[in-house]
Amino acid sequence: MPIVFVLWLLVGRRWRDLGWFKVAGAVIAIVSLIGAGLQAHFDWIGVVRSTNTDGISVLSLGGWLLGLGLPTQVAGLVLPMALLVGCTLIVVLRHRPGMAFSVAVVTAVAANPTIHAGSLIMLLPAVMPYAFPMAPSGETREESEMAPLPSVEQPARVRSRS
Repeated sequence: MPIVFVLWLLVGRRWRDLGWFKVAGAVIAIVSLIGAGLQAHFDWIGVVRSTNTDGISVLSLGGWLLGLGLPTQVAGLVLPMALLVGCTLIVVLRHRPGMAFSVAVVTAVAANPTIHAGSLIMLLPAVMPYAFPMAPSGETREESEMAPLPSVEQPARVRSRS
């Protein structure tokens, strides 16, 4: 769900990053069209339409609800609602870019109808803003502003007597 990342870039006013996002998206689209062809992309749209109801995977939010016994139509509505809630939280948290990014990552995964065990690794970037804090929107962090890594004293070498 790249739309959540576009929203995060827009509300954070990260214009340069949005430009690079568009460039990367164009390159991916060109490679995809060359590799799969135009008809495969039209076929994929049909797959996506049916996936939200008939093809919900077991690990997705909708799959969990189906496992609890809810009808397919109700479980299919959970994914758009998750997307709406996630996008709303991104807008609300726009002044906290790290937290908003984490919400965007979780939303991109949680609002997807086709999740498999390998998809869960895509949640890992959600913790990155806590390991490497982001600068507020419109600012860049220069090397001089970043906190230096703590120095670790090396233990004295012990010479062995031979």
